[in-house]
Amino acid sequence: MRIGRASGCDYAILPETLYERRHLSSGVSRNPDNYFLQRKLALFAVQCALTAIEDDKDLIDRFGAPAFLLMKRSRRLSNELAIDGFRWLRDDRVEGARKLFGAAWNEHRNVRSGAGILASRLSTYGPFLWTMQAVLRFVTPSTNA
Repeated sequence: MRIGRASGCDYAILPETLYERRHLSSGVSRNPDNYFLQRKLALFAVQCALTAIEDDKDLIDRFGAPAFLLMKRSRRLSNELAIDGFRWLRDDRVEGARKLFGAAWNEHRNVRSGAGILASRLSTYGPFLWTMQAVLRFVTPSTNA
């Protein structure tokens, strides 16, 4: 967004595929810490772009490296992390799900992140975990991640 704004470029949707997504065992889709960081940095980029539209300078231009500390918390990101945590729990990636639930709760406390924390606590007991996974397999769509 910064390049387009600086050079006066227009934006367009291209009809052909320029990028194919691959899933690596150590990639973002498999590592909850990297996954969270990618989502958080993407949101930070959007916030910087929106700030630049309003003030002609984004957070990084105004504050430098510490600008990330000024990032606004996001209810949307919290909801997305909680939903992804439930998908990870459904797919038996319990430790990763717990990290995502914790990140969702820290980002914004709401019903979904609270349900994630509850699911995280209950998942420490085998029968609860198996029951939750069975329900989640029924109610959540599968993904390729």
